[in-house]
Amino acid sequence: MIVSCDYDMGAGAATMANEHKMISISFCASDAKMGVQGIGPYAFTLEIFGQGEGAVAAAYAWKRGWRSAYALLDTSIEYNKSICDGFIEYWQKLGGGFVGADTFKQDDANIASQISRYKERAAAKGEADVLFLCSYSPGAQSAIRQIRASGMNMPIMGGDSMDGDYWAEAIPNLSDHYTVTFGSFWGDDPRPEVNEFFKRYEAKYKEVSATSFPLNGYSTIQALKIAIERAGTADTEAVLAEMNKFTKVPLLWGLTTFTPDTHIDLVHPMTIQQIQNGKGSYADTITVEDPPALKLTFPEFGKGIE
Repeated sequence: MIVSCDYDMGAGAATMANEHKMISISFCASDAKMGVQGIGPYAFTLEIFGQGEGAVAAAYAWKRGWRSAYALLDTSIEYNKSICDGFIEYWQKLGGGFVGADTFKQDDANIASQISRYKERAAAKGEADVLFLCSYSPGAQSAIRQIRASGMNMPIMGGDSMDGDYWAEAIPNLSDHYTVTFGSFWGDDPRPEVNEFFKRYEAKYKEVSATSFPLNGYSTIQALKIAIERAGTADTEAVLAEMNKFTKVPLLWGLTTFTPDTHIDLVHPMTIQQIQNGKGSYADTITVEDPPALKLTFPEFGKGIE
């Protein structure tokens, strides 16, 4: 069974599959609960865990020479909490400082109070070099539009929920936005096989992909094919045993590793997409080899960085 991203949306279906001893794969859930710990031994996801995604963002920001950050969390789903937690932990490990942190909710129409609080802290501590926004559309679009309109022009980073540049149409001439995700679909990915895939995608569907997520959909079927071939059968238990032995298996979205206890990648090369003047392109590839320890629940947001 192929189930939705993220854990909040796909857990119900994955739980039913697990109860019937059926393998389920989410093609992009980054909450580690979409696996052995939260669902059961038959649940997998083709994604880096959310804290690892946040750590990749921190590593890229550090590489760019940014040293002070501001974190803004949309509290609506677990994915947002996990990427923010990973960013904060790894940023502190690197030695980065924080101007502060704040929260909002996906359906908040106005974040004027959060912007005011940021400006008060920036007046006292200096402007942030980078803002890490843990959210998804449409709430993230609204927040970014208000952030830019307020004169906050620092680079903004986000997770794979902000993949692509289609959503930037709502924010004229958006620049300095960076996303941690799976690849580039604009033909400039450094992996030839990814560029070729998106050419075939366009030829088949008569349209250009709007995101890099098709890489994971394709990789889901690749993973099953490899496991079935290695098992020599489509029997669930045999296929499960082979998937539990995946070690840097070369799937289209990248090298993939599973163990009997961990059905999500903890270390994975991730692409940084950028948006400049409203248009997306490839920016970098980052791998964090020493990510934060996997968590299923997260501490009070912002505690210890104020």
